[in-house]
Amino acid sequence: MNSISVLLIVKDEPAIEQTLTALKIQIEKFAAECLVVDASQGRLSDIQKKNPWVRWVAFEQPPGRRFTIPHQRNLALQMSAGDNVFFCDSGYIPSENWLASMNSALNSRANAIVGGPIIHRSGSKVIYTENGGRDGEIAKISTTANLGLKREILSITGSFDENFDYGSDADFIWRAADNGISHVIASGGELTVSMDSFKRDCKRFYRYGKARVRILRKHKKRIIPSIISSPDLVLYPFLLLSPLALFVFNSNVQILVYASSMVSVNIFLFIRNRKNYRDLALILKKYLYGMGMLIGILNIFTELLSNPTKKNQ
Repeated sequence: MNSISVLLIVKDEPAIEQTLTALKIQIEKFAAECLVVDASQGRLSDIQKKNPWVRWVAFEQPPGRRFTIPHQRNLALQMSAGDNVFFCDSGYIPSENWLASMNSALNSRANAIVGGPIIHRSGSKVIYTENGGRDGEIAKISTTANLGLKREILSITGSFDENFDYGSDADFIWRAADNGISHVIASGGELTVSMDSFKRDCKRFYRYGKARVRILRKHKKRIIPSIISSPDLVLYPFLLLSPLALFVFNSNVQILVYASSMVSVNIFLFIRNRKNYRDLALILKKYLYGMGMLIGILNIFTELLSNPTKKNQ
């Protein structure tokens, strides 16, 4: 029987206590290892003391780095020993059979990593579900928030790319796919998470917009397929840039047509997003994602101007 490690990374997220409470019985059932890599510099020591069954590793922040998600994931992989490795994000609540379902799905599939559904809630209301679907379907969202992999594939994929602030999980999963290792759904491995605050969600959308540009720069062959599958990648940056057209309009009629078109488009987008995700502010968050992409593109041009030989970083 394959040994199991469940890995969590954390930085100033007290909600990890709820995750560990839900995991404890499952960890004991499989005699698994649970390891937390903590960048909080002791600020979560009370939670650590309440959970002596968890192997808690303090993470030292590298100089000059504010975001250390890939660094912490790599340390978790280095410090753990399980043949089957499962990542679970802090603050997410695993279902009763999360570990059993994820482990069974991983053992039953060769050349695959598995991702369970992530159910986003606001109170008792389900807002949306990431990677919902049938067992074995290709997962649409490339995330390590709910992921299982066999340690042996690391010799093929390599570790998480520490050049990334955000998006190293998508890069890792895409590299796996490039080597014939598919990211497939394990439908029984559900995690549930409460929606972030509006402010935190806005920051997250902006940061992931910047990250998407860097990921696509590294994986150039995925640019066109990504745009086809997610037209929002082009739509929202285009809408943000569209006011530049006002500089070439030379009549009030043209300005009125432009303004009417923009209002109509945004009403349509609001209705569409409200229907699909029940999130009144989602259109604003997508604009922030688009802004992040534009800033990411600008940053790349700035890097190339300052260092023309720099590639894929």
